[in-house]
Amino acid sequence: MDFFIVKRTITILALHSLCSCAGPSTPFGAESLFTKLTNSSSRTIASAVKKKDIIKISSFPKSKLFHDNFNLTFTVENPKGLREPFQYNILYNGQIVHRWLKTESLEFNKEHTKAKVIFKNLALNPIKKHDITFLYYDKENHAPLYYELEEPECSFTNQNRIKHLKPFDKKNYLIKQMNSIAKKHLINPILLASLVAQESSFNPKAVSIARAVGLTQVTPIADKDIRSLDPSFQSYPNLEKLSYIDLKYKIFRGIINEKNDWRLNELKSLQGGSLYLSQLENYWGNQSNQKFLNTNLDNVKKTDIILASYNSGAYRVKRNIIRHKNKWLYSKELGEARKYVNNIKSYCNHFED
Repeated sequence: MDFFIVKRTITILALHSLCSCAGPSTPFGAESLFTKLTNSSSRTIASAVKKKDIIKISSFPKSKLFHDNFNLTFTVENPKGLREPFQYNILYNGQIVHRWLKTESLEFNKEHTKAKVIFKNLALNPIKKHDITFLYYDKENHAPLYYELEEPECSFTNQNRIKHLKPFDKKNYLIKQMNSIAKKHLINPILLASLVAQESSFNPKAVSIARAVGLTQVTPIADKDIRSLDPSFQSYPNLEKLSYIDLKYKIFRGIINEKNDWRLNELKSLQGGSLYLSQLENYWGNQSNQKFLNTNLDNVKKTDIILASYNSGAYRVKRNIIRHKNKWLYSKELGEARKYVNNIKSYCNHFED
């Protein structure tokens, strides 16, 4: 991530209590409730640091990861030297965090111009809200500089080629196939790979309780839509009537296999999943739905809407947009879809890094 000068500051509003009692749990440890901070639009970085003083704050990873535990590093650089003592804080969902020292470490370079604050083994629940801000106090009695950890994002259409699938041990041919198939359907290859990682962990024989099958976990309902678009996709007769146990058993024994059901064929599964994503893009992109989205949402996040529809159905997504407007993905009904969307975008950033 490029280094930059933080242009906004945060001011302390009130000291509610001198008590350091631990509150609700956070990814960093226990949350301390005695100090609250808020954004201040009345001051800028220029009032605290001269223009010739270039302080750079960055993070790795550059955005939140939801799909796995990770180490989070904040880096502060000042070519003129860092203030001693080095003071910083973490703001989590609007409150200063009381951190367990075992989870973090502080490292300096020899010149004391660069510091790295490392938090180890963080776990972010993809269903919950996680606003994470790093505060650095460059001057005593001045408002701190701050750096916000970004939300993971993933373009639906950008042609970002897949570089790796770690930690999944997959052969290069699968990466080549996903790059090729996604390009054909005008889908971001990394988005397709991330969907497969979330849906099946690249297990071509994966089966869900909803009787979704294969790499892209196509359900019986989606299967009908896909076969209506391309009759070459042949499915096992009456598969939707099988119980989860019967379906698992027949796939395990090879009774249902890649020759009699397209979803068990790796290449076909990638093609069918991509075709269904394209269908959802066309559905939300038609004139009527575009007007609906622009009327109900301040910011239309195309990837979120399409992925949530893949997971929970377009009708359910539309219903929650009507009910909850901009907070549609945070509705109780779409809790599973929220987890699904955040995990896929997290994988997307991971595969691209």
